[in-house]
Amino acid sequence: MLVAVFLHAEFPRYFTRMLEDVTVSENQNAILSCEVFPEDSKVTWYINGDEIISSDRVMMWESGAERTLEVSRAKRTDAGQVFARVGTQVTTAMFTVEGMYVVWSQILHTSSHNTQWTHLLKIYILAIIS
Repeated sequence: MLVAVFLHAEFPRYFTRMLEDVTVSENQNAILSCEVFPEDSKVTWYINGDEIISSDRVMMWESGAERTLEVSRAKRTDAGQVFARVGTQVTTAMFTVEGMYVVWSQILHTSSHNTQWTHLLKIYILAIIS
C-alpha cells in the first residue's frame, strides 16, 4: 500500500526592514518603504487607522522584498501615522507634510522725483507649519 502525505508549511511572515518617519514639504512626493520575508508576502497599508486605497496620487508597489508607498504632490491632509501590516506583524512611521503659509504681508510704496517710475514692493513673512 502506497500512502502519500502532503505537508503544507506556512512560513512566518515578517519585516526585515521597518518603516522610517518621513517629512516632506507640501506638493513634494513622499516615499515610505519597508522589506518583508518571504518575498511573496502581501503588505496592507493604513494611515490613521484607515486602509489606504490606490488613487491617482497614492501608489503602492512591490519589488522583490521591498514594499513601497508613494504619495505624489503631498497635502497636509495626507499626513499621519502610517502602518504597514504583514501577517501578524506591524511597522509604523510618522508621515509629516510641512506647508508654507503667509503670516504677514505689507505693500511698501516708494517713488522717485528723478524718474517716472513708482516702485511697489510686497514683503512676505512666511512660516513653515508642520
